[in-house]
Amino acid sequence: LESELFGYVPGAFTGANRNGKVGLFELAHMGTIFLDEIDAIPLELQSRLLRVIQEREIMRIGGSSIIPIDVRIIAATHSDLKSDIQKGKFRSDLFYRLNVLQISLPPLRERQDDIPLLADKLLNKISARYKCEKPVLNEAFLNTFTQYSWPGNIREMENILERIVVLSNSDIPQHIIFNEINDEFGTKLNQEINMDDGGIPEETEVGGTLKDFERQVILKQLEWNGGNKDLTAKKLGISRATLWRKLKAE
Repeated sequence: LESELFGYVPGAFTGANRNGKVGLFELAHMGTIFLDEIDAIPLELQSRLLRVIQEREIMRIGGSSIIPIDVRIIAATHSDLKSDIQKGKFRSDLFYRLNVLQISLPPLRERQDDIPLLADKLLNKISARYKCEKPVLNEAFLNTFTQYSWPGNIREMENILERIVVLSNSDIPQHIIFNEINDEFGTKLNQEINMDDGGIPEETEVGGTLKDFERQVILKQLEWNGGNKDLTAKKLGISRATLWRKLKAE
């Protein structure tokens, strides 16, 4: 990781490229470097990264010359870095050096109204990559798609959509593809509800359409939560506005 970030001179270590290598910080000079999963960087490397940020200069592994850099750094993490600091897993000085402007990206389950738009954009990208026709997601499928909590966030969504694109361009009829994936999501939704306190018991039978089932789930949760809409929305993994809209729908 250190050689990737800072580069190295020829012969710096066994197996090194005989011509040396330019590091990512050098390549990002006058531009931007994105450090994903910043919490996974080892402590010994965190100290060197801190010096790079403070001094705005690097030295290649095995080298002796200082290389000035002007780089904008964007770091991302899904961990609680303040908790990692208390556990001794992340340097506090590096945290405060990185934490100049903080942008919080909510998970998909907290922005369900965005899911149809994101799905459409991803379908365009995936279909273009496979050079095939873009499948159309029907309303019933999108409804189930939106209610799912997406623990894997955008990567999980992209995998499902890629499966749809691939299968839609096979000999399998499209309605069979969507029915099977719909059943898969229906099972996942049931599991999420049953695992949550106050969910619908597994033996409960519900009939009618998917919308009927959804409404029964919402009303049952609302009943168990004593009519508290905020708590109901939280347990169902949807926003209060979405809950209101679904309760008003015929």
